[in-house]
Amino acid sequence: MIIRSFSYLSIFVLIVTVRGLMNYYTVLCAVAIFSCLIGGAVGASAGVPALLEIKDVEYNDGIISATITVENSSNNPIIQRYLGVYLLPLGFTRAQPSIFVGWVALPYLREGESITVPFTGVVPSGTLGGTYQITALVTTNYGLSSPQFTNTPVQEIIIQGGSGSAIEMTALPVTTRARTTQDMPNYQITNIAIPSSVSLYAGSRITPSVSVVNVGGDAVEGTPISIMLLLGNQVLYPEEATIPSIAAGKSAKVQLSYKIPDNIYLGAHTLRGLVNPYGIIPEANKEDNVFTVPGMYFISDNWVEAQVAAGGCGCNR
Repeated sequence: MIIRSFSYLSIFVLIVTVRGLMNYYTVLCAVAIFSCLIGGAVGASAGVPALLEIKDVEYNDGIISATITVENSSNNPIIQRYLGVYLLPLGFTRAQPSIFVGWVALPYLREGESITVPFTGVVPSGTLGGTYQITALVTTNYGLSSPQFTNTPVQEIIIQGGSGSAIEMTALPVTTRARTTQDMPNYQITNIAIPSSVSLYAGSRITPSVSVVNVGGDAVEGTPISIMLLLGNQVLYPEEATIPSIAAGKSAKVQLSYKIPDNIYLGAHTLRGLVNPYGIIPEANKEDNVFTVPGMYFISDNWVEAQVAAGGCGCNR
């Protein structure tokens, strides 16, 4: 009886010990997973290991353009990563806020592979004029709340005071524009509108409504006016991209058609329009032929659109 009781007691102690160990390791696993999550978040803020080089930095009327070379310097491929671009005040410290300019989705990069990415972004409205440093960061999320810029490349750039936004780049009305040359037309784009319901992705077709005014002299009748559209630095393929000639002091609003290039980079882009881009029509002033649409346009993957066209989004798979 004593031996049997001892056996039962041993089994009971063993069960308690095993349960205790299981709970102990459960806690350890939970702590480890939590630590990994926290570490991942910190790693995302600090940026993915990559060698970056910023070149050809330009600023013009609220628009920043640059070419950025990204080389995968890690031991793992870069998958589903973003290139975020920021402005930093001179002598930047962590206590100062950074200014987010825009982002581009990076393609798959194997170890040691590199790619040169064209970037165009808009300086946020209200940004004070002065000298800044432009920098870039490869991250797992383009919407970082507190990015860390340790050992990131920088280039100095001068932001003109009072611009800070592409919203100011609008054409002047006819009534406030002096006609310098009466016998030559002067075309300006006053508005470009794309329906908000349109999905923008590589290879998609857009049909913007474009408004153009002639603030110069009469144009030769029958001479069509070309309209070029660009998303970032990439020209959209024209399907129907001309409007009829416009008489002096008159305006026209036409719906045109363009295709987004198949090789466009995913991410945020500015939309710009150029009237008479090739200078085929002699004009009194060619310096005001560019119109920049306020805000940003986001080029996304067409996976969702393709699934919908196939009869379902596949969200539950």
